[in-house]
Amino acid sequence: MASPLQQTLPMDLPLQAPEARMRALFEAQWSRWHRAKSYEEAVRDPVTRRLLELTVAHGLRHEVPRGRGRR
Repeated sequence: MASPLQQTLPMDLPLQAPEARMRALFEAQWSRWHRAKSYEEAVRDPVTRRLLELTVAHGLRHEVPRGRGRR
């Protein structure tokens, strides 16, 4: 018979919701050059919304690296 005490595993932090990641991406990087003044205005455009969705879906591969460049 199994022991009533079971090992407790730490839970992984839940991934940030895609909508929140899209907002963060827009505000951190895209807002500097995008014609829309706010995230809400930007996602009303279907092309911009789709590009944000695709960028978030591809994750870290599309983020701009910070810090020093190649030496």
